[in-house]
Amino acid sequence: MARWQRMRGFTLLEMLAVMLIMAVGMSLLASSINHGLSAARDRQAGRDLTLALRTARSQAISQGRAVYVRLDILDKRFQISGAPVQSLPTDMTIRATTAAGQVPHEAVFAFYPDGASSGGNVYLEREDRAWRIDVAWLTGMAVWHEITPL
Repeated sequence: MARWQRMRGFTLLEMLAVMLIMAVGMSLLASSINHGLSAARDRQAGRDLTLALRTARSQAISQGRAVYVRLDILDKRFQISGAPVQSLPTDMTIRATTAAGQVPHEAVFAFYPDGASSGGNVYLEREDRAWRIDVAWLTGMAVWHEITPL
């Protein structure tokens, strides 16, 4: 039996090929995880704003007084009357339409004790993802939709 037939193992070239394949696979995995986390953060921001609108409606009904949600479009922040300010992602595009029409700087959504609201919608967009939050004027219900970007 020849000497080279008894020796078992990997050549340096085979080891480098395996390491290269692993490196490419890991970089693809890291990229997809990062994209997935970014998408989850964006969805969470939209859901946080929707929750704030729903909370304001509930407070208005339970406390018997009007409650307001202010949305600062330029600074990408929102606040329920008397609550801490919350922030949206800074690279997110925000447009809001209220009863007064499309607003350039600040939108105010009012919720009343009878469950009604001033109504309107908020459009959030980042990269290739977009969401719209509709606030019904008659019922004050805030509904979050994932949509195709404009």
